[in-house]
Amino acid sequence: MAAVTQSIPSYIAGVSQEPDVNMRPGYLTEIKNGYPDSTFGLQKRPGGKLENIIVDTSSAVVNSTTLTGAYWFSIIKDNQPAYFGCVVPAAYSGSTLTTLGAVRIWNSTTGIECTVTYNASSGPGSLSSPNTNTTRDYLTSAKAEDYKIITIDKTSTLLNRTSVVVQSTTNTPGSTPTTYSNFANLPTSPSVNDIAQIKNSENTEKDDYYLKWDGTSWIEVAKPGISDGFNNWTAPHSISNTAENTFVVREANYSDRLAGDDITMPQPSFVGTTIQDVFFYFNRVGFLSQDNVILSASLRPEYTNALAQDIAFFSKSAQISIASDPIDLNAASVRAVSLYSVQPSRAGLVLFGNGEQFFLYAEQGTLSPLIAEIKSVSTYEVDSIIPVVELGDEIYFISKTPRYTRVFRMMNRGTEETPIVEEVSKIVQEYVPSTINNVRSNTQNQLIGLSSKDENYVWFYRQFLQNGERALQSWFRWYFLGKVLTFNFFTDNMYAVIELTDNKIAIIRMSLNKDPDGDLLTSVVNPNPTIHPVVGIGPNIDLWTNSTSTPTYDIPSNKTTIPVPANYPALTGDTYKPIVILSESASGSSSTVSTQAGTYFNATVDGTNFKVDGDLTSVANKIVLGYKYDMELKLPTTYFRNQNGISDFTASLVISRYKFSFASTGLVTFKISGYSSYDANYAVLNPQFYPANSLPVYDEVTFDLPLHMRNEFFDLTIFSDTPFPSSLMRMDWEGNYNPRYFRRT
Repeated sequence: MAAVTQSIPSYIAGVSQEPDVNMRPGYLTEIKNGYPDSTFGLQKRPGGKLENIIVDTSSAVVNSTTLTGAYWFSIIKDNQPAYFGCVVPAAYSGSTLTTLGAVRIWNSTTGIECTVTYNASSGPGSLSSPNTNTTRDYLTSAKAEDYKIITIDKTSTLLNRTSVVVQSTTNTPGSTPTTYSNFANLPTSPSVNDIAQIKNSENTEKDDYYLKWDGTSWIEVAKPGISDGFNNWTAPHSISNTAENTFVVREANYSDRLAGDDITMPQPSFVGTTIQDVFFYFNRVGFLSQDNVILSASLRPEYTNALAQDIAFFSKSAQISIASDPIDLNAASVRAVSLYSVQPSRAGLVLFGNGEQFFLYAEQGTLSPLIAEIKSVSTYEVDSIIPVVELGDEIYFISKTPRYTRVFRMMNRGTEETPIVEEVSKIVQEYVPSTINNVRSNTQNQLIGLSSKDENYVWFYRQFLQNGERALQSWFRWYFLGKVLTFNFFTDNMYAVIELTDNKIAIIRMSLNKDPDGDLLTSVVNPNPTIHPVVGIGPNIDLWTNSTSTPTYDIPSNKTTIPVPANYPALTGDTYKPIVILSESASGSSSTVSTQAGTYFNATVDGTNFKVDGDLTSVANKIVLGYKYDMELKLPTTYFRNQNGISDFTASLVISRYKFSFASTGLVTFKISGYSSYDANYAVLNPQFYPANSLPVYDEVTFDLPLHMRNEFFDLTIFSDTPFPSSLMRMDWEGNYNPRYFRRT
């Protein structure tokens, strides 16, 4: 039996569901609340600061049951608060509409519900209740997945995927036209408002056009007595942020038909059917409808608000076609295809159908009706509800099986080459459930997140490209204290809206990189105070917030009672681990430090109070409340690997000890389960000596975990639930290897 040692240089490869014997070094069987990083190793995820509990316009806490089944969205832009909102679906009694849907929006900074006004509708008018004869009448679907909100410039588009765009019953004005064979035959002294039809060719109507004498010249008009377009109130609406905490739902400004007739300028192909997606591309508003893609005429290049302009889906003239005219193309295929999502690329638009994908492009120059083309590029099944997302110059889309969600990556290679499509979720085939209804990307941190309104988890895929190679491709998941209704990324922050068990809805924010605003546990003076006076870390706890009330101390019980801030969720049950931690009271401009910063107390919840042992009345201004969360890293079975990296699963291997290298880490626990189960708690600092007045966090530390157990007789989990960080860097193991008298060849 030989004494052997081997190393795993990092654990940033993420989760793998391969059998342990086939799993490559660096993978784990589970990462809960971990955050792989190519520089800092496998870290504990950042804590979630409570931005606010949402309240209604009267400052009463919103009960989550009133928003059951809602479609959630976010409006996050520079130089304004982050807004989160939802479309509450309509309600029916059988097939009878009883309540229209409603748009509700909250300011994440204040938690206050914004004022949402519905403009008057251009609909038929005099509709009976529950219709309101406002733009709210557009919200008629009872399913959350039928709604979609897309932010374009300063305005967001509201789409109801079940609303059929109806042809207008208003006719174009004018008297019966007089027919002329060509322009040269027009009368020299016409009357004002006389209308002429120019036939051009006798055998076809495709080159006809219409002119009206305005008193000084002939101007082109539409044929009198035909539909002037489509009803704006049945097409996508806009949501405008007119002032802070003020939104207006209005009809978009769609232009009427001003030239031609039903042959030379027919209705857009979305009229008479539904629209499935809205997008913005090269100063054009675009719609997907059935197997058609429709782009409006080019908007003004100096636009300040895309949907406040007139959006034209009819050309200006029936005589000539110009580059800025609308584009209306059909994705012809031998398959029955419906287009549901679109993603811009450098060379054109990638259109995603339920069973086929297409590329809309122009060989030379930008898209125009003169040169635009569509061609099929792939035939993958794509989910019809969840939009595709972009990560850098790559596109990601999902496909669902009855139980699980699959994630694919598409890399375009120009107009002449077929794209490269890979399944990035193959290694975690049964990891992400099929209930996923929200996908977001963050190019800055190379992250894709997937969530379900029925789950407390967000599943992540993270990559890191270095010199064109993927140095990091990791799957992991984060657990939250409530169901994740929606989430989004902005400026290195992740915002999440979660539904708590006390029926409150919380907006939390997590910094994906170090955030000075969250460095509350400062206790060490920086040797270079010109950079930053003190060095600190953020609390790794959820729903954390500063206490705003005066605590009271009870001498007989030796307990301090801390009233929670107004509306703060006081959660009870075995799932929740309330905690009180002391923060640094010094401001960023002072080098004064507190020796108590980082001291924490496990708390209990009593009504609307946190209770802890000891007297904290003297540090009332330093109290931070929150809930601990668990980081769990489950290691696969360790096997001896030969020089080719192949596991020797037939040999006998006894693990003597593990050596785990950590960076920036507090207390960690190693949980061993199997024939002999126990927990091994390892503090960072040696009890014999440690830096005075410092946090129990050390930049670099190695933990020795003695075992002397057969490799297949135990499971090992690394666990941390303290409010301090933890960063696993590498692992070395030592043991006795016996090939059982067989020679390996």
